[in-house]
Amino acid sequence: MGNSRTKNAFLNIFTSSFSNIASTLISFANRVIFLHFLNTTYLGVSGLFSNILLIFSLVELGIGAALTQMFYKPFAEKDYEQLSKVTYTTKKLLNIVGIVVIALTLIFTPMLQLFVNDIDAVPHMRLIFMLYGFSSAVTYFLGFYRTIITANQQAYKLVKFDILWKFVVMAIQALVLALTKNFIVYLIANIILSYLINFIIMLYVKKKIPEINYKCKTWVSKEERKELFKNVAGLSMNRLALVVTEGTDNILISKFLDLVTVGLSSNYTMIQQSVNSLVESLFGPLLASVGNLCVTETDETKYVHFKRLSFAAFWLYGFCSITMFVLADPFIKFVYGDDYVIPKLATLMLSACVFATGLCRVPSLFRTAQGLFWYGRFRPLLQALVNLISSLILISTTHKLWTVYLGTLISLVVVTIWYEPYIVLKHGLKQNGREYYFKLLVYIVMYLVGLYVTNLLAGLLSFNGILELIVKAIICIIVPNIIFIVAFFATKEFKYWYSFVMYLVIKKLSK
Repeated sequence: MGNSRTKNAFLNIFTSSFSNIASTLISFANRVIFLHFLNTTYLGVSGLFSNILLIFSLVELGIGAALTQMFYKPFAEKDYEQLSKVTYTTKKLLNIVGIVVIALTLIFTPMLQLFVNDIDAVPHMRLIFMLYGFSSAVTYFLGFYRTIITANQQAYKLVKFDILWKFVVMAIQALVLALTKNFIVYLIANIILSYLINFIIMLYVKKKIPEINYKCKTWVSKEERKELFKNVAGLSMNRLALVVTEGTDNILISKFLDLVTVGLSSNYTMIQQSVNSLVESLFGPLLASVGNLCVTETDETKYVHFKRLSFAAFWLYGFCSITMFVLADPFIKFVYGDDYVIPKLATLMLSACVFATGLCRVPSLFRTAQGLFWYGRFRPLLQALVNLISSLILISTTHKLWTVYLGTLISLVVVTIWYEPYIVLKHGLKQNGREYYFKLLVYIVMYLVGLYVTNLLAGLLSFNGILELIVKAIICIIVPNIIFIVAFFATKEFKYWYSFVMYLVIKKLSK
């Protein structure tokens, strides 16, 4: 990678990681405050409505990702006239999406009982749902300004806003709950704060990238629109898979179990999302840099980076998945209490989904960066169907929480893990996939070994409270990493990352 591209990538990775750690801590603090003033049923309502609104977001169809890809080339060529057109096109299309989300919210509010067994579980359920819909729509009206600075490989410049603002939001939300103990007032405050941060980011982006004509009212060319909607057609299937994978679990739990179980499981899915976000902070910021790589380097060079990043993804997601499985229960007991623990099999399924998602992360990164949205466009639809059907059959016949997450894992393993890299290897990198798939199989085997051994050793210890959390955390840091080092120390990918880390350490010490 070029020096500028590498520098921007590491700045984005560092700041994104720092931001995600801060966000995770703030989110858990918010959760503790929320449960102090409200109850688990409200937590279940929050999780359920967030899932329903995720389904409504299907109307976005992947437009945001397709539009982001259109920013890379004009930024690389400093073509600000084209950037102005892409910005206007982005604004118009995402505004339409926001309006449609509001319309869907109003249409479905009278039919809310279809998703909730007990519509009277909390007062004013329909009004709460409408407020969730408006909160979701707000993100589309001004949120695209973040896309502009992210596509320019400068997302790190927004971190100071994000972290400071999250602290402000947490303080205001805590104050609102303390004074009113009213969920509706809490949601109204959240909508106002969400709009305000997007407005501030808009002003910041306009100041930092003044070369773009933000008053431009010209769409991109007809040919570009045709290519855009072709990519959207391909991405829409990915969007559908995401919605079904992440947006139906709480609906099924609410329908076949109850809202309290939705609330309890949401503590664990929050841990899962925090783990994914933390590792994503290392890979997500690479999108613009990989996009630049893919338009400037040879297929061989791209393939070398593909293998290196895939190895890094296996290690990081594997380590985090194992750590989540071992530490989730002790953490929940310490923070919330024993009554908030869910069955161990459910935690295992959620943790395994973290690893399975991680194996798809680098292929997805390269596929998006290269605009390979059209190829394999029906793969996400198949994943969505497998996920929904298997989860529905399993939970309706067993009424067990873990079976919902098993359905998600089945869809990832059966459909996505092998097919996503196939698209990139064949159409993007022009490479034979045998080497990659052999490595993939080895990664899965070593993950299972690390998971079994780490959990076995952690289970031999008997502690309570913070001591249990600390001791098991030490085991998680040492055991899986030693297993991975022993298994892969002779590989090219391990040697590359070892040399890279040593270079950074020596460079840091020399200063």
